[in-house]
Amino acid sequence: MKITQLLSLPRDLKLILWGNFLWSLGAMSFQFIWPIFIRDLGGGAREIGIISSIMFLTIALSIIPGGILADRYDRKKLILITWIIAAPAPLIYIFADTWYHLIPGAILYCIFIGWPALEAYIAQAARRGEATRAFTLTYAGFAAGVVLGPLIGSAILQRFPIDYLFVFAFILFCASIIVFFFIAPQRSLPDKEDEQKLSFKTLRWQEMRRLVRTRKLLLLIIFLCLTAFAISISRPFIAPFLQDRFTLHEAVLLRIGAIIGAGELILAVLLGWIGDHWQVWRALTWGLIFVGIAALSLIFTPLLFGAFLAVFLFGADRISGTLHRPVIYPLLPTKIAGMGFALYLFFASLAQSIGPLVGGFLYNISPRVPFILTGVLSLFAAFVIIVKRDS
Repeated sequence: MKITQLLSLPRDLKLILWGNFLWSLGAMSFQFIWPIFIRDLGGGAREIGIISSIMFLTIALSIIPGGILADRYDRKKLILITWIIAAPAPLIYIFADTWYHLIPGAILYCIFIGWPALEAYIAQAARRGEATRAFTLTYAGFAAGVVLGPLIGSAILQRFPIDYLFVFAFILFCASIIVFFFIAPQRSLPDKEDEQKLSFKTLRWQEMRRLVRTRKLLLLIIFLCLTAFAISISRPFIAPFLQDRFTLHEAVLLRIGAIIGAGELILAVLLGWIGDHWQVWRALTWGLIFVGIAALSLIFTPLLFGAFLAVFLFGADRISGTLHRPVIYPLLPTKIAGMGFALYLFFASLAQSIGPLVGGFLYNISPRVPFILTGVLSLFAAFVIIVKRDS
């Protein structure tokens, strides 16, 4: 297969990729040093864990309503509403005098009512047999922003205060919203024969009851949520760990953040190709193996260069989360795909709201412990997939 075919996407998914890129470019200009910013405002590992937990809990609480709306209304409008609500968050950070003043902006940023709509939009817009590539490449837009955003942020931070990064992020958030205005409207596609017999509301709740009784799907969601929990234990503490161990300036940390983005971008294409041409479980297994190796390598390497290699492999953590989508989608009735994704995202976000609290507690005991736990659990999850892949 040619490279152009490998990277090809339908028009609307290309727009989503560019919208994701612009949003990520703004967010990632400061996101990697976000925990450092919390510490500068008087917080510590516990406070980093608390704010990270609040953010994921906000996501979890907004997911279920978002899933219901994604199956009933135009998904484009839901995506736009979510992006517009989140855009002012960086402006709130500018006026924060202490760490808890960041909480209102963090909550606004994480009202993800349109997230299930975006997930279902991508799944429905993807060509037949190309769901894995559609998810990995559209989210590679985020990864591309993770590469360039920290580099631009580092350049800005060398000349100006961090407030300029927040203004820069707000401008790019607005540009991302403009791009999403141009995607086509999309609604869910219920089965026509069933639609003639039953109202959509009745049909949706019948499918939902069947969904929650599907043992295979529920066990799969529980397992995937445990992997999300494992990764979230250490992710907020990468920058603080590097700063504490190697005494690095924020501008240098942002450049290291770009290495994670490079890992996301490269591994997104690699794991997406593995998922489409072999099996999705193979791609997910390799993603978890990369995360496990990254977490353990980061704490045991004595050299900064070794840390660079470790954070590159850490780029697999978000891609592993993205690969959950094509694993789950075939088990979802198309009539309630949005609600099905919401069910998964709710529990995944709930798991990720607990992980940073655990990580903050463990980091105060020893900065190495959260990474050891992430590494061991990720490698164990990869082993479970290999052993139980047929079931």
